[in-house]
Amino acid sequence: MKTSEIGIDQLVPSPRVLRKNDGAVARMMAVIKEYGIAIPILARHRGEKIEIVDGHLRVKASRKMGLPTIPVVFCGEWTEAQVNGFRLLVNRSATWATWADELVALELAELDALDFDLSLTGFDSFEINEFLFPDAVDPSVEQVPDLPKNAVTRLGDLWLCDSHLSWRAMRRRRRQLQSSTGKNLLSFF
Repeated sequence: MKTSEIGIDQLVPSPRVLRKNDGAVARMMAVIKEYGIAIPILARHRGEKIEIVDGHLRVKASRKMGLPTIPVVFCGEWTEAQVNGFRLLVNRSATWATWADELVALELAELDALDFDLSLTGFDSFEINEFLFPDAVDPSVEQVPDLPKNAVTRLGDLWLCDSHLSWRAMRRRRRQLQSSTGKNLLSFF
């Protein structure tokens, strides 16, 4: 497959963008500033338009950065079924493998020693700390206790949670109490 530089304004998103990635655009912009666009966009011709098959996040970030062109590989010989199957595959296949934790920790430690910005590895700061300082992460902090089989709250119960009062009452009665006491009584239903 041949890579071509295509004007970014020629690209249109697929009608089925499978990942919600608006929150990741800033991270991708930082990655593109550091590495450029090392992985071309996968696209196909749809009449006068060029539809993105894979690479929507890279295109969003490139547009926001004002880049005029982007590298594209065309998959024009694929059937509709192949395009749709590949779109699912490429978004799912990253979850097939697991990390070799010791080697990831070694890579991160070496990059850190070189004063490289570790956020440009794709890991967030919590994940980086888990790799670099595995004994410092207390797994019990993340454990959520099992829910009791029987509820312990009944209509009329008053709970003090830190500095907040929570009263399980009917709305009308709660409003009456709020107006008479002047306090905001929270209720969990």
